[in-house]
Amino acid sequence: PNKSFVQQKIDQSVFKDCFLQGTRQPHYMQIDNDWVGGGGYSTATSRLEYRPGQQTDIAVFVPSTVYNNSWYSIVAESYRSRVFLTEKTAKPMIAKRLFVSFGHQHTLKVLKGLGFRTFDAVIDESYDNIADDTTRWQAAWQQVELLMQTDPKLVYEQIQSVIDHNYQHITQTNWYDLLVNSIRHELT
Repeated sequence: PNKSFVQQKIDQSVFKDCFLQGTRQPHYMQIDNDWVGGGGYSTATSRLEYRPGQQTDIAVFVPSTVYNNSWYSIVAESYRSRVFLTEKTAKPMIAKRLFVSFGHQHTLKVLKGLGFRTFDAVIDESYDNIADDTTRWQAAWQQVELLMQTDPKLVYEQIQSVIDHNYQHITQTNWYDLLVNSIRHELT
C-alpha cells in the first residue's frame, strides 16, 4: 500500500517529471555498470553473475548512475506487520542521500535506535510518530514537496555530518555480531 500511495502522489505531482523511479520489470539493460530497467533501476531478485562463477541478487548493487543523477530518495520500504528494513533503506545511506521513509510508524525511531541519524534539521520527521498509515504517508509526502522546492545545495550543507555519519556507521558496523547478540539478549 505504501508503494501505491507514493506512485499516486508522484503521478499527481507538479514535479512528476523530476522523479527517477525503480521498477520490478523482469528485463534489464546495463548502463554505465548500473543495472536499470524501464527508466529506473530494479530491486527485483533477479540473479546476475558479477564475477566468473559468482552470482548474487541484483538488489545488492547500489546504482551509482541513479544516485549521481538525484538529490533525494523516497524509500517505500517492504511493508510487513512491523518495521522491516531492507536494502531500500540502506542504499540511500551508502549513496550519502537524504531520504524520506514511507513505511511503518516508528521506522525512523528504529533507525535511530540502531545508531543512525536522520534529517530532522531540514525536514519535519514527526510523520514517523503518526499511527494511521495514510495520514503518516501524507505528512511524509509534504516533506518530499518541501524538498522539491528547496535548494538541494543548502540542504546538503545542513546534513553533511548526518550523511557522513550514516555512511560510516552502515559500512563500518559489524551488523552480523550486533544482530546475533541482540537476538541472544532477547532470548535470555
